[in-house]
Amino acid sequence: MKFGILLIAPNVSGDYTRDFTELLEQAIAADELGYDSVWVTEHHSAFGVIGSPAVLLAAIAMKTSRVRLGSMAAILPYHRPIHIAESYALVDVLSGGRLELGVGR
Repeated sequence: MKFGILLIAPNVSGDYTRDFTELLEQAIAADELGYDSVWVTEHHSAFGVIGSPAVLLAAIAMKTSRVRLGSMAAILPYHRPIHIAESYALVDVLSGGRLELGVGR
């Protein structure tokens, strides 16, 4: 059995810097505690404010060493396909091949 966590970034405190710092700390803790994966999801609303999961995953990749990193899901109609491919390919390289890419419509 494998265990992972899903990070959604609601504006909890009213301070985006604080909220994203806490999100990054949760990802680091998941890596240190032996979780198998950390997933982020693209949202463009008050429910979640991760407009660019690839950027967040790249930041997580730089602070973790073994946990798999997942996009749940990159919303394809909102982006140019080549941009999605290039962005997530970079995350995969920066993470040493730890990317799990999910896409949605």
